[in-house]
Amino acid sequence: MCVISLFTRPVIDICQRFTPCPRVSTCTGGINSFDCVCNAGYTTVTDDRTPFTCVNINECAGSPQVCDSNAWCTDLSGSYFCTCMEGFTGTGTSCEAIEPCALSPCLNGGTCTTSDDGASYVCTCTESYTDVNCNTQIREQEPLAVFTNPLSQMADVEERVTFSCSFQNARSYRWYKDNVPILRSENRSPLVINPALAEDQGYYYCTAVGEDGKTLSTKQALLTVNGVDNYVVMASFNKIFNDSLSERTSSYFQQLSKELINFILTPLQNNFEATVAVGVNSFSPGSVITEFGVYVYNGSIPDGEQLSIVSSTLTSLAEGNPNFLDPASVQSFSAVTCPAGTVTAYGYVAMFESGVINSIANSTDTKCPDYTVNHDHRIEAICDGDTISACVWLPQMNCGRNLTADELLTIIQEAEVTAENAEMIVEEVAEITTMTETISTEGLEIVADILEDITEIDSTDVQVTESVVDIASNIANLPEEELEMAEDENGAPSRVVISLEEQLSVVEVLNETLRIVEPNIAAEVLDVTVDGLSQGITVFMSATADGGSISDEDFQVAGGDLTTEPDVLEAQATLFIPSVLADRFSELTGRLVITTHLNTALFRDSELTELNLKANETGFKRELNSRIIAASLNNEEIENLEEPVMIAFTPTNPNGTNATCVSYDFDDNQWSTRGCIKTSNDSIDRITCECDHLTNFGILMDIYGGEGLSPQADFILEIISYVGCCMSIWGLVITILTYAFNKKLRDRKPNQILLSLSSSLLCLYIVFLVMISVDTERGKEEIPPLPCCILAGFLHYFTLSSLFWMGVEGYNMHILFVRVLNTYLPRFMRKASLFAWGVPLVIVGITGGSAREHYAQTDFCFLAFWPLIGGLLIPVAFVMIFNMIIFIRVIIRLNRTVKGRQLDKTEKRQRLRRFQNAVCILILMGLTWSLGYLSIIRPASEVVQGIFTILNSLQGYFIFMLYCMRQPQVRRTWRSQFSCCLSKSFAASGGFTSSSGQTNSTFKNSSARLRGQRGNRNARLMSNSDSSGFRPETIVRSQPERLPRAAYQNDGAEW
Repeated sequence: MCVISLFTRPVIDICQRFTPCPRVSTCTGGINSFDCVCNAGYTTVTDDRTPFTCVNINECAGSPQVCDSNAWCTDLSGSYFCTCMEGFTGTGTSCEAIEPCALSPCLNGGTCTTSDDGASYVCTCTESYTDVNCNTQIREQEPLAVFTNPLSQMADVEERVTFSCSFQNARSYRWYKDNVPILRSENRSPLVINPALAEDQGYYYCTAVGEDGKTLSTKQALLTVNGVDNYVVMASFNKIFNDSLSERTSSYFQQLSKELINFILTPLQNNFEATVAVGVNSFSPGSVITEFGVYVYNGSIPDGEQLSIVSSTLTSLAEGNPNFLDPASVQSFSAVTCPAGTVTAYGYVAMFESGVINSIANSTDTKCPDYTVNHDHRIEAICDGDTISACVWLPQMNCGRNLTADELLTIIQEAEVTAENAEMIVEEVAEITTMTETISTEGLEIVADILEDITEIDSTDVQVTESVVDIASNIANLPEEELEMAEDENGAPSRVVISLEEQLSVVEVLNETLRIVEPNIAAEVLDVTVDGLSQGITVFMSATADGGSISDEDFQVAGGDLTTEPDVLEAQATLFIPSVLADRFSELTGRLVITTHLNTALFRDSELTELNLKANETGFKRELNSRIIAASLNNEEIENLEEPVMIAFTPTNPNGTNATCVSYDFDDNQWSTRGCIKTSNDSIDRITCECDHLTNFGILMDIYGGEGLSPQADFILEIISYVGCCMSIWGLVITILTYAFNKKLRDRKPNQILLSLSSSLLCLYIVFLVMISVDTERGKEEIPPLPCCILAGFLHYFTLSSLFWMGVEGYNMHILFVRVLNTYLPRFMRKASLFAWGVPLVIVGITGGSAREHYAQTDFCFLAFWPLIGGLLIPVAFVMIFNMIIFIRVIIRLNRTVKGRQLDKTEKRQRLRRFQNAVCILILMGLTWSLGYLSIIRPASEVVQGIFTILNSLQGYFIFMLYCMRQPQVRRTWRSQFSCCLSKSFAASGGFTSSSGQTNSTFKNSSARLRGQRGNRNARLMSNSDSSGFRPETIVRSQPERLPRAAYQNDGAEW
């Protein structure tokens, strides 16, 4: 007991007036003096910081033991309690053993057996279950799965709590609390928590490990304890952090936790009448930032007051020990009350007052954004929490959907446009027009109306003009179909262009020029004099490398005639304004407006649209194939110039032909040839024009290679291409490896041709897959031009080399089956390789060199129109015609019979086999590629392209099947190398042959008709002619009907 006497005046009752004792003690005394006596369970401690402190007595650490030896002793502030261990029952101070099997611990029909000492049990599980309590079901051939998830519970203090989980096909499992493994919880279900205390609150779950090592977790279950008020405290202590503090089971974590709990628990308990407990949730770097859980049992005062006590106690403690606990770092939170604070929603910071858990509140200062449906409502938030961690405000997103562009434009249209609000209105419209997906034709009409209202006030403000250009650029991003409809309904696109040019003609220009560049539109405004026009003015522009916007760097306006300069010649659009324009000046200076458009989006032409509806019949589209470049003077009509305006364009699509120079007529809303002539020859490189007036200029061209297939057909063909090419790649790799690593197969000339053809086709399929993989969106340039041209070049080369090797196959068949005699050609493979590998390289080089930047298409890494015609289709046509002639002659030769003889069954079978051989020849000679030329027949295009895609994407796979799988010698080779995997029957003789097209049985039947030893001897000599160096032209043939085995003999097959 501590006694303190005070001899001060006036006379007062200290206990009543000042409450000088801790809350866990009793204050007694009289006038001017008092005594503090600690309550039961506490002892008195006096130190330098406070004159009197009551410290909890740990009864569980005393001697003798206060609990039974078979009980858990739990120490609380000012008290303790005893709980019998699992397997025992009683009050805690006295516990008796329970028969282990009496609790029925074995689940799912398991049999419980008590051990000899009576202290434990063993479960004998049924056939389908395993683990300690027969809680894991075994299902063969099925994956690891959760059968039972633990359920969330709310328990009273000191109540016994159990959690259960079960799995299918789990090798083992264990329990976790708040992502930390629970000791001695392996394969235990149920998990028993006895007694349940505040520190046991948290999230529990099981994690199992399957036989294959994969893991699977159950859902988490929340345990909360009734009668406990939870608070979360964050504070930074002057301690050294290391990685072991991240592990709750580490000794350093346990040691530091104990030290910090002892440091704050006593001061907290001295300020609470209720029992208080403290636990450490986590440590993190920053000296050591600690998250505490502070638990008040059966608190009798409101939550806000208790939070205030926690906060003030720890702040005072920190201020008294600033070198150990940073006072600025102390933060306290309630688990059932959200503090007053801010929440970010819809891009705004909204303020909220404090509120209780699960309550919904309105912001005190922020309404919903103007662009939402509920823009007149306040932003709402809900106080979210789980009663054990800090509550936070979460936005409810109650403002509803965003208004569409049309709805927003309607609101803006209600405001009258004035000089004062013009800048704000056009800025808002510029922002709204970026929402292209929700702008309709009605919205476009509103935009056109607003821009016309802007131009009526003749605003010279630069910001207003920049926003007008921005609006027009945004409108150009709308779908062409919608712009076409808007032009037909209300003329909005052309009205936008007219308003744009009117605004540019009145804007204030400082330093004689104003330049505005947006992605789809660029403009330069100049106040020019007669002297400034004396040498003329050159304008040139280009788009960025990806074609997605106008290049700021490549849009230039300069004095003088620069049309022959290299930079100007490389530009996509060039305009030269002659000096005679000065004659049209009505004053000393004139306002010259230069505009360029990336595309034709705002320039609609209904006649062209109707014409292009017939594109599937005509095979081409007539459309603008250039950038648009324009000039105007003082926003007046300038016509009949004595010296013409010179314009030059580089077509944006190299597949265009039949160029026509045009200008846009706003009266008729269409492209017109009036006043313009083309001065260049028909060329894909550059189109030059001369016009006698100023307006918007471009070129119309016929575009070939347009939309020949529907999106559905295009998607199906793409899938077929992927599958077919992958199958062919797989088959060709096996074919190449089989023939390349078997000397007996590799040494024969036809097989060498097959190897070269297979190698070329393999490269072709790989390059083709790369090409279609990078083209994820049709009509859009997705990779830079140079890599695209390189990819197209590889595709061009391997297509030609593959077809040329097919031509070599055709020539070889001609020698063997048609020519028959004098078949030996010296160094045949060298010459064939030079032809089939070298000539395509020359063709690709010549085509690429002559076409240059027009070699490949911009949106698809394949040859452009004219390179496709001259560099691929014509050479391939020659090969196809040659192979077709050879094919017909070989088939005639194969089917020749003796005149006047009736066909017997053997001959009929032979005819059938010859038909099979013809199919082999057809595939090997690549005659299916000729189907591509039939796709020009529009009505049958989809069907032809479908057959073409199937046959040619699978050509490599067909070669594998016919010249590997169906060849006995190849199968015998595989059988010898992979005897462990292939049965003997796999190597049995089959029926298909080489490029000669003859089966083994065909030759056996032919040999049977030969008479005499000489013929047989000659046949044997011929079969070894290539390998022995023997010249086959020296052989004397018996009957012309007898076809040569040549070098195709493969011991039972002919390839």
